Amino acid sequence: MGVATSTCATYRRTWWGDQLASAERSFLIPCRRRRGEDCAHVPPDLDRSVYTRYFLRRYMPTNIRLDAIRTRRGLKWGVPAMLLVLPYLYVASLLMMVIEDGTPGWLHVLVVLCIWNAMKFAVMGPVSIVLLLRARATEWRERRMTRRSVPAAA
Repeated sequence: MGVATSTCATYRRTWWGDQLASAERSFLIPCRRRRGEDCAHVPPDLDRSVYTRYFLRRYMPTNIRLDAIRTRRGLKWGVPAMLLVLPYLYVASLLMMVIEDGTPGWLHVLVVLCIWNAMKFAVMGPVSIVLLLRARATEWRERRMTRRSVPAAA
């Protein structure tokens, strides 16, 4: 019965409820527990949802693109990425026409998926503008501080 290091999400209590600690930055944090035991600080449902979220963010194409846009280098592509809303909505409308003609109803899942992805890209445009302005303001402040410190050293 050796102790194995495995991964689980760090779970913390706050005054407004339970939540994952820094879920955006680190999904899985090493945890020491015995083999076959559940983590005492993570409910099993939450543990599964963390792994599902990790899988979706890591392997689904729209999430990969959105993660690339959220980087400093990719922020400039937020507004052009909003153009991807049009093909997603077009595919959703085509699928709805096909469904109305009598094809299986499970295609509604694809319609919802297309609309969801379109909404993600539509929201990412304005968000990337705000993030880009904030990043440029920080860079401007840093350049200004270095310019002020250089003449003082000379």
